[in-house]
Amino acid sequence: SSSSSSSSSSSSPSWRDNPFAAFCDAATARPQVSNALRILEQTHPELDPNMLLLSLWLATHSDPVHARAMTHAELRKAAKISERWRWRVHDGLKRVEASLNGPDLVDSPPAAE
Repeated sequence: SSSSSSSSSSSSPSWRDNPFAAFCDAATARPQVSNALRILEQTHPELDPNMLLLSLWLATHSDPVHARAMTHAELRKAAKISERWRWRVHDGLKRVEASLNGPDLVDSPPAAE
């Protein structure tokens, strides 16, 4: 089918080339921002740190195409995508991390030094 040929990895750009991904990487590389987002997530779980980053990016972006208010429909779609990401990826990674730091592994040697 034609949809399978258009989804090949060689023709799709890396998500790392996305300006928003670069903004998020730069922001979360700053310890104060990373810690603030973690605290926000723990103290206000109803707030989505990814949506906060998107809002900041849109408000501060120098490109007028991106520096704009989102429509209600765009905001709903972004929130749905972020919710899915958190549920499928972020929460799964948190479970893996908790499992690897479990009390049953305290006396185990480190995997790498």
